[in-house]
Amino acid sequence: MKKIIVLSLFLRIILMPFFAYQEDIFESHATSYAVLQNFSNLFSIRFSPLSHFIDTIFVTIFQPLFPAHFDKIVTQDPFFMPFINRILFLYKIPYLLAEYLGYFLMVKLLQRLKVAKELQTKLLLFLLFNPIILYGVYTFGRFESYNFFVSVAILYTLFLIRELTTMRKALFVALLFTAAVLTREFYLLLVPIILLLRGSLVNKLLASVIPIISYALFVFSAKTKIVLIESYGTSLLNIFGAKFHLLEDYGVYLFFVATAILLTVIFLKKYQLFQSNLFLFAFVSFIILASYFITSYFHPQYFIWLLPFMIVLLTFIPDASVVGKLLLLYWILSIVFLAIPLRGAATSFGVAFPLAPTFRYITLDHLGIEHQKYSDAGRSILSGMLIVITWFFIQIFSNEKKAKIAR
Repeated sequence: MKKIIVLSLFLRIILMPFFAYQEDIFESHATSYAVLQNFSNLFSIRFSPLSHFIDTIFVTIFQPLFPAHFDKIVTQDPFFMPFINRILFLYKIPYLLAEYLGYFLMVKLLQRLKVAKELQTKLLLFLLFNPIILYGVYTFGRFESYNFFVSVAILYTLFLIRELTTMRKALFVALLFTAAVLTREFYLLLVPIILLLRGSLVNKLLASVIPIISYALFVFSAKTKIVLIESYGTSLLNIFGAKFHLLEDYGVYLFFVATAILLTVIFLKKYQLFQSNLFLFAFVSFIILASYFITSYFHPQYFIWLLPFMIVLLTFIPDASVVGKLLLLYWILSIVFLAIPLRGAATSFGVAFPLAPTFRYITLDHLGIEHQKYSDAGRSILSGMLIVITWFFIQIFSNEKKAKIAR
């Protein structure tokens, strides 16, 4: 297994300096460098402030390794940026650290759950060589490994904290979720799940209200009102994208319809497994995020959000043949995902521009490929597969004989 881990590291190290989406990673680090120059600039960040702050910490640590006059280079057009390969490599080091810390915690969780070593290996292989992670973090160049680590940390914590019985436990969970919502706004969709966990109602209210208030305080302390709007506009506003129009400006939003249907079904099923905070949070988080991806527009890197919950849910299925089939579906899902970047030149050939600027001018239109249709077809297949996997989970976990009772 050690050789496989080294191979996965080598693969990432090869990708790190030579691929990036032309805007996000450079804009993100320009913001982080601005925070380094003046801490008050943290309150001008449009979204994910903790992620940017982590980037700032590492920009500070690696400052001696950056080229001379980095303060001027960092604001340049990335297509003409000198030393771009060195800069990209240094930018992505914290992403690599967060991802492998997440794997370390995930392995610890699987061991505590007494998952068979063979299945542990298969699940780790799925993550180590997953096209979604390799593209989203190391090719596209986004900080989704931060929230990957946060999600695994939440799941591990909920395994350890069987019930929110004390104020101390509630405050710890509140702190963890506060870090989560400041890392990525999509965790705001998951915070209400705390109210469903086992424990005292007062402690659950405390653990769920603190993260929301903390995020609201950060947003309202921002320097301009546009920050408030754009912070939600990054990903959360996508839930209002798919809509059935009724009379005039009235409508029905598909995300809320799908989420309501699925959550209503699972709570009508009398799940014995809801004795486990770990299972409950993983299951309901999967339902909400699956609804998001089925009904909403999303950027390619967002799909990483789903992976930790998909992995944990497999551990509650004792039938090895069923787990094998689902893992095969996971792999197919991950490969189909590669159709999504075909939507535009910047997310397909364009990510190789650090290798040679000419890649920025290669478009799929020149090849006579109707790439938008293929990309949308890929999204459609992903939506269909997620519907099947979600329904399959609902059926499996509603049958006590086919699911492991809560640990």
